[in-house]
Amino acid sequence: EQPIFTTRAHVFQIDPSTKKNWVPASKQAVTVSYFYDSTRNSYRIISVDGVK
Repeated sequence: EQPIFTTRAHVFQIDPSTKKNWVPASKQAVTVSYFYDSTRNSYRIISVDGVK
């Protein structure tokens, strides 16, 4: 499956301890890909950090 769009972005996640604060997922921008899931009729945003 090929992404419909790929870019680099700063990614954040919700702090699991407070459930309120946003915490950076990495120190620098990471590759983010957008996919269309025709089965669910929705879009998915995938960011994979690390080395393959």
